[in-house]
Amino acid sequence: MNARKTLVGILAAAIAFTAIPAQAVELHGYLRTGIGGNEDGGNQVCFLTAPVGYKFRLGNECETYAELEFGQTLYRDRSGVQFDYVGMLHYKTGGLRNAEPLNNNSGGDTAINELALRQNYIIAKNLPFMGGAAVWVGNRYYRRNDLHILDFFYWDASGQGAGIEDVDLAGFAKVAFAVLQNKGGWGLGYDRNDKTAVWRPDLRIYSIPFFFGGNLEVGAELAINSGSPRGADVQKVSPMFTLQHVQPGLLGGFNKLAVQYATGTIAPMTAYPEPQNSDKAERWRIVEQMVVQPNSLFSGMLAFVYEDVSHQYGGDGAFDSFKTWSLGARPVYHVNDYFKLQAEVGYQSFKPKDPPTDEAKLFTASFAPTLSPAPGPGGAFFVRPELRMFVTYANWNTAEAGFLQSWNAVYYSGPNGNGPSRVFGDKKHGVTFGAQLETWF
Repeated sequence: MNARKTLVGILAAAIAFTAIPAQAVELHGYLRTGIGGNEDGGNQVCFLTAPVGYKFRLGNECETYAELEFGQTLYRDRSGVQFDYVGMLHYKTGGLRNAEPLNNNSGGDTAINELALRQNYIIAKNLPFMGGAAVWVGNRYYRRNDLHILDFFYWDASGQGAGIEDVDLAGFAKVAFAVLQNKGGWGLGYDRNDKTAVWRPDLRIYSIPFFFGGNLEVGAELAINSGSPRGADVQKVSPMFTLQHVQPGLLGGFNKLAVQYATGTIAPMTAYPEPQNSDKAERWRIVEQMVVQPNSLFSGMLAFVYEDVSHQYGGDGAFDSFKTWSLGARPVYHVNDYFKLQAEVGYQSFKPKDPPTDEAKLFTASFAPTLSPAPGPGGAFFVRPELRMFVTYANWNTAEAGFLQSWNAVYYSGPNGNGPSRVFGDKKHGVTFGAQLETWF
């Protein structure tokens, strides 16, 4: 009898810990594409202050951009432990013709077609001996935070690395820690044969309870410059700090406020630090965003960004030292479950610290009748896909005209660098129009 009980126990344990067969491949993705023109003839142009690097995007995107993410559960047992693989391909093109080969650079076309592997990692989840935490290794989008109507990823440590996340901190908060790495050849202005490695330890403490149901997230990232051949003024260890408050449930949406500071190698505040930077490089940033859905008829998003930047790429000039701020909103009127009217207005100010110090000003306004599916549980503002018709008006001053033209219009203005200044000549305003789709799944 004892042997029988023992055998039954062994079989029960074996069944409990037998891996569940692998599931079907899970697909996710993102796509935006469209067609357009401008009032003076020719293809659509888009309006961007080059050194700022982000823009109000409704009716102001000129490229085709796609991401295809594929995931597979490699192992899962009845205790909840599972190992998942995630991969992602990204594709970008200027949209010159139906066939877009990756080597398309003939006939003087400046549109470049890109295909890249953006994510490629394995993550082990729900590990019981670690309190349900997860461990990952590979190349991934790492805990990114973005401002949607600017298409601006203001907190992005993505890259090749390894880490642990969702570690419970005595029920008070959660912790994530990762170490990522950038190798020589990705920065601006240094030799592609450089053997420099930038190590990026990244610590996040999140889901910290705050007043009125809000929560805080605190982040600290270091860029450790290893093996750089540069001189003594190169900052070997450079910090970046982020404090973010999230308030859910505000007018049916949420509010996010982030304050960031970085110096040295990590001053650009991107996933690609600049190893040649000295300790003079510095950036302050404030990001405010609010999404509202007060009732079934109206939704919208408000965005504000302020940045104070000094020597972000280690040098002088408009691209290195400046102050800039952006303010805009996208209100939406939902006519019915499938049709809505969207508008977007945005203003950007850009003032270099080094001569010439004239303030560049850019104003954009877009209107887009839109078809989309009936709203789901997540609200109406972020429901996709959207099929849009749009018209966009832009107005800029003389100082801004130089930055509009200096932007290499690979993705934003079609072939041969037809930037807004070239298309509209001496005018300080322009109109574009077209159709676009945007979706994610």
